[in-house]
Amino acid sequence: ADANKVWINIMTLCGTVLIPMCYYIIVGVDGIRPEDSQVVPIAPMTPSGVLSGLSTFTFGMTSQFMLTEIISEMKDPAEFPKAYVTISAPFQFTAFMLAGLGGDYFLGDRVNG
Repeated sequence: ADANKVWINIMTLCGTVLIPMCYYIIVGVDGIRPEDSQVVPIAPMTPSGVLSGLSTFTFGMTSQFMLTEIISEMKDPAEFPKAYVTISAPFQFTAFMLAGLGGDYFLGDRVNG
């Protein structure tokens, strides 16, 4: 039963990224991207832009609000560091990269948030 909950959670998380991406693919760049927007592979680095990007990335990769609950539910809490480094962090990183790069491609440099 617990394994099913894990897979339901994983599928839900994947859906939060894949459903918008599928919509963007169906509608296409011309239907999504604002008129004055363009894709900029490497934007000029400004102090505020770097801090904003690092802040967003750090917030996304930190899960300190959930960690105590997750550890308390684990059969062997000593396995948490291994599970986080080998499973959770790569999954989070992949989801954020897919959402970020996909959003940048379809929405261009006029993305807010």
